[in-house]
Amino acid sequence: MPKVISYTPPWLSRPEPGFHIFDGPQSTLSSPHRERRGSGHISNANVDRPYLGAKKIVARRGTEIFVAADNKIRWADLYAERDDSAEEAHQTATGFRELHLNIAEKIKQLSLSPNGNLLAIVTSHTVHIATLPHPSQLGQDDNKPIKLKTRMVAPTTHVLAQPPIASALWHPCGVGGSCFVTVTADAVIRLWEFDFRDYMSFGTPSLAIDLKKLAVGRSTNEDFTPNRSNANRSFSLDSVGMEVASACFGGSGSSDESPWCAMTLWIAMKEGDVYALCPLLPSKWQPSSTTLPSLSAQAVSKMAFMQDSSVAPEEMQQCNDQYQWITDLDGQEPYLKNDGSMSDTEVYCRPSKPSPTPKLQGPFQIFGDEYNENPEISDIHVIPATVDVEDLMDGEGSDNDSGLGMDEETGLAASIVCLVTRNGRVNICLDIDGVQSQWLPKRRNPAFTIPDDPSLVLLEVVDTMRPDHAQETEWPTFSIDVNSQHSFFVTHSQGVFYLSLEAWVQSLQSELQSTASTGTEFRVDILTDGPETLRERILDLQDDEFSSHEPTAAVVFQDSDLGYFLLTADNGVPHGVILDKPDDTAENELRVQTTYDLPQETSTAALGPARQPYVPPSSLWAQSTLPQFFNSHVQNRHKKALKDEIRLSSATLDLMTQAHRVLSEETHTLGVSAADLFRRCERLQDELREQIERVKEISRRKEEVVGIASEAADSDEKPNATVERRLQDAQARQEKLTARFEKLSMNARKYNRKPHSDHEKALLAEVDKISGSVLEPDEKPDDEGQYSSALWYRYDEAQRLVADMVPRAKETSDNLVKNDDDQKEEIPPDLRKAKVGQVMNLLEREYDMALPPQLQLRYSY
Repeated sequence: MPKVISYTPPWLSRPEPGFHIFDGPQSTLSSPHRERRGSGHISNANVDRPYLGAKKIVARRGTEIFVAADNKIRWADLYAERDDSAEEAHQTATGFRELHLNIAEKIKQLSLSPNGNLLAIVTSHTVHIATLPHPSQLGQDDNKPIKLKTRMVAPTTHVLAQPPIASALWHPCGVGGSCFVTVTADAVIRLWEFDFRDYMSFGTPSLAIDLKKLAVGRSTNEDFTPNRSNANRSFSLDSVGMEVASACFGGSGSSDESPWCAMTLWIAMKEGDVYALCPLLPSKWQPSSTTLPSLSAQAVSKMAFMQDSSVAPEEMQQCNDQYQWITDLDGQEPYLKNDGSMSDTEVYCRPSKPSPTPKLQGPFQIFGDEYNENPEISDIHVIPATVDVEDLMDGEGSDNDSGLGMDEETGLAASIVCLVTRNGRVNICLDIDGVQSQWLPKRRNPAFTIPDDPSLVLLEVVDTMRPDHAQETEWPTFSIDVNSQHSFFVTHSQGVFYLSLEAWVQSLQSELQSTASTGTEFRVDILTDGPETLRERILDLQDDEFSSHEPTAAVVFQDSDLGYFLLTADNGVPHGVILDKPDDTAENELRVQTTYDLPQETSTAALGPARQPYVPPSSLWAQSTLPQFFNSHVQNRHKKALKDEIRLSSATLDLMTQAHRVLSEETHTLGVSAADLFRRCERLQDELREQIERVKEISRRKEEVVGIASEAADSDEKPNATVERRLQDAQARQEKLTARFEKLSMNARKYNRKPHSDHEKALLAEVDKISGSVLEPDEKPDDEGQYSSALWYRYDEAQRLVADMVPRAKETSDNLVKNDDDQKEEIPPDLRKAKVGQVMNLLEREYDMALPPQLQLRYSY
């Protein structure tokens, strides 16, 4: 979890120049009598409704930012702003550079191309593409405005009379960052391939698809292009549930992603349906280093599996189409294009067969008890699946030897689809089957069968907003985290939230890769009851509860100069957070070691978090509208009378009544702001008292630890006796925990053994055979002939003979010595020597019989 170091830095606070980057053209008080113009409110016949859509008016390129203020764009370098804020020479500078362009509507979204040379400027209904100057030209000392070279996209299609734009995306596989995709609310997708030397590339899309037609299409011979712009629109059942809320690509086109991710366009409808298009490619596209090898390996293995098993004709046709498409790619000879980098880029052509228009996959069925059947989705974010390194290398060695630099432990083999609703609820789903290329059949099949809809598994639901505090124009949006692909930010009117999936991603990946079916249910239950998605409020925007909040989507920086920095803006006021991501491993280990050791009643009081700085509301520093009111509502012949003495007349009363309306609103706003400041001061005093009490509590606990408290002073223990006693108790608990852990580990190893190999099975059989011949069985058979050849029996028999013969030999020897003198004359010496020799030979024979079993038993053990 990232730790908040500090909030909005001083160089982004008022009155520094960095604060005015986000100001509107006019800093005046908001008035309900002010005329509403532009795309902030959309006129539809006689209905005037506010704009409902994503607000992404901040785009970044390194440490540079492009900010949209109404219909203007401003450029600034945050690193230069931070350094220049302390210099007196820049105190009167504007701190930013104006970029002039001819756009009348309010800008709602800004999007930079992958190479950073083009800027997409999106209003509610129109799209413009601007060529950005070099950073050295933008960073000159003179802050003179620069006029951008812009081109309008689809001057006859993306206009106010047509449906609004839901999403505007740069294609991750576009050549030189010149491929653009627009998705309108009426479920029409247009793919553009820009060329500034060709005006027609901005007026005619290279590929246009109407999803309502594609959803009911049955062959590639049908026409899926959208209707003409001036065609009459009538109600159709196909349009029910097909109002687009947002769209995104399934990947960024990097080499560690699954090859189909960057070609897949995910579309989320407002009513909750999710669709996918794969492959959606321009006529010229650039793959990553692992795309073609991975596609070839998948096509060969899938075709071999289909031929060896009996599958449905539809699945076999899809497999053949995919194999033909990949074979066409493998047979191409790419041409090299220099995009300004050190190396050339390989460019391929999109295969014309089976069809440039893919099949619409969906709607996806979302399985989960907590999923709402009718959510109002506002945005979608997809975490791509990682490439299968084993299939990619196909026995050529590990990924470390391949030079690709991919780590199998940092990704998931399935894509994660995140959906956020208008009430701030984030649904985290898993695409287990994976989305691959599909096309409609070439000919209409009379025996048409409805295919099974793909599915998503709902893993978790995370709430980031209280539903009763949601605004009418609420539209939460996702922001990508630059440090980890499994974490992201959610921005809405109540603040910015950080969500991280890293706590359970690796456990889920291990379970998905495991081939053992024994204990799967037990492990899934442990995974379900295990760590949940980490949710943390990074920025709180609910301090001022008397004004509405419309924050822009957060932008995250990771730079050596700025650090880990999050930036957003709300009503023309910038908000920044400086973060520091600690080591998750060390933090988890510390949490495991300390959580169970400390008693519940002696838990240490947590220190207070970093405080958000007070941002004065615009009503305290904005200019009054009363002079403007006099200039616009008082006639010239009556302006002179304003400087004279007040005369009681109907005209004077009417003027004072109208001025009172304006002045009362201003004084009311000032009173509310002053009351908010007073409450903050009181709250600051209360928090200061609370901090003092916490310090006293910590001091008292410290004295108890070192043993000099009043209770410890009355006892006979030494000052360090308490510490030593607690240390001994902790060591004893640690020893118990260690013994318990070792016992559990032995049980786990006992019950979770892997299957034995053939060599191990042969070794176990040999050990059992030797142990059966060496060790004495618990129950002996009645027939001793069955085990007369066993080593243990022969050893026991030798021991019995030794125990019987040695005493007899010793007794015989003693008798011979004792009766030697008495029987010297009776027994001849030759006979005595012969008898003694016979006894000694018998002893040596018995010893030789007992020695081999004894040695064999010793070596067996």
